[in-house]
Amino acid sequence: MEKFIITERATDSPKHQTKDKTSVASLPQSTVEAQLRYENDRLKLALAQSSANAKKWEVELQTLKSNNARLTGALQESTANVEEWKRQLQALKEENTKMKSRVLELEASHGNPEAIAELRKEIGTLRSKKETLEEQVNNKDNVCSCVIHFKFYQTNNTLLYT
Repeated sequence: MEKFIITERATDSPKHQTKDKTSVASLPQSTVEAQLRYENDRLKLALAQSSANAKKWEVELQTLKSNNARLTGALQESTANVEEWKRQLQALKEENTKMKSRVLELEASHGNPEAIAELRKEIGTLRSKKETLEEQVNNKDNVCSCVIHFKFYQTNNTLLYT
């Protein structure tokens, strides 16, 4: 039987460190080799699991990057649409204001009942068009907001379950 002095190495985990700093072991060579093979196999398994986890997290990271890119694109598109609707709404408001002043001018200068009736009809049409556009802008703002919140929730849920 050979005697081996086992010393604690700085790289050993606390679980595998010996209680006292040095101890004399009288273990047969085959037992030491078996123990080393066991530790080697255990470390290989830990490395394989670590590699698998790293690949899993890399896939998750790529998925999140992809989702982020899609959400950013959707948000930019929605923002552009909202800005366009706001410009349209502003143009209609300006047109409505011009028409109101035109009606007042015509009523004051001519007093022609047919012209006044025609202008009032046109103003009514423009008002209903304005209201419709305002409703569409509000609805699309709400839809954009809901989509963004849903995608954010969906992305966060993916994180929770992985």
